[in-house]
Amino acid sequence: MDSQKPMVLENLDYYYNMFLNLLKFIGALFTVMKVLEMCNYMIRIKEEITKMNETVKEKIDILGERHETLKEKIDILGERHEALKERITTGFELTNANFRLLNEKWSFFKENVESKFGISKEKYE
Repeated sequence: MDSQKPMVLENLDYYYNMFLNLLKFIGALFTVMKVLEMCNYMIRIKEEITKMNETVKEKIDILGERHETLKEKIDILGERHEALKERITTGFELTNANFRLLNEKWSFFKENVESKFGISKEKYE
């Protein structure tokens, strides 16, 4: 019986070591599964970031187009502003010329009235 005892102990040691190796293998598999899961998660994050970058690039392009449109509109408004300034300046010049002409006509009219009707300036001034 003594000879069988060490054999049983050796078998127990063997099966115990096999059990430990199986646990280590299962732990390694679990670790590999978690690492693969993390890699998959990082790949999904990278894809989301890529989509966000594409969206941002599209929005930047749209803003660039709007910027160009606004620049064109500002140029048009600048041209209209210059044209309006020119019209106002011309209008003031015409108004001043009209007032000078009106004063000349008024002076001519007063002189004619005075000479025809004999009215002196002192009476109506």
